Amino acid sequence: MNILINRLENNDPDLTFLYCWQNDEQFNVVRVVDALANNTVVTRIDLTDNAIGVDGANAIARTLEENATLKEVYLGNNNIGDDGAGAILRGIQENQNSVLKFLDLSNNMIGHVGAVAIAQVLGTNVPLNGLDLSDNVGIGDEGFSAIAQALETNTNLKDLQVRRSAIGDVGASCFAQTLQTNTSLNRISLRGNVFGTESEAAIIQAVQIHPETFVTLDL
Repeated sequence: MNILINRLENNDPDLTFLYCWQNDEQFNVVRVVDALANNTVVTRIDLTDNAIGVDGANAIARTLEENATLKEVYLGNNNIGDDGAGAILRGIQENQNSVLKFLDLSNNMIGHVGAVAIAQVLGTNVPLNGLDLSDNVGIGDEGFSAIAQALETNTNLKDLQVRRSAIGDVGASCFAQTLQTNTSLNRISLRGNVFGTESEAAIIQAVQIHPETFVTLDL
């Protein structure tokens, strides 16, 4: 652990990708993430399945407020919850020098409250290009509708993945309306939700309004 922290704090040029899956209790996520705040070498971190919780999410948020090098952050299956998700997005928003392009928050017990917090940040047009919120069944119609409304003004997000998150016809219909004006999204994955064939058809029809935008749909 101390060796890793030292390498991060001293900008080891050989350490550009940090991959730390399923670590034991001796692995201190907060220490690692804090060491990344002023790191100028690491561009990608994968902390999937480390049960970092809200405390770890808050540490990541602090780092994302400062770091100007990270481009991809993977945090799937970490029990981050609504508060943690909101903190992370606000951390990105606060950093005027952020270059973060992809954020994975899949399977993190995020509900509609967290989705609304995420939507509030997306509505400010942060430079994020890709967002994975899959397997957060608490998002549902209310949370996804808020995200859809935020994307009416967002011109940076290109890749949105919200699979298996209990999105019904209300959320899907709201998203279809957004797609009538949004020309930035070019990859959309909503497989495994609970909306019906009419809502699916509405999404497909909305995408076809802008034939100049190539969109990959996974419904």
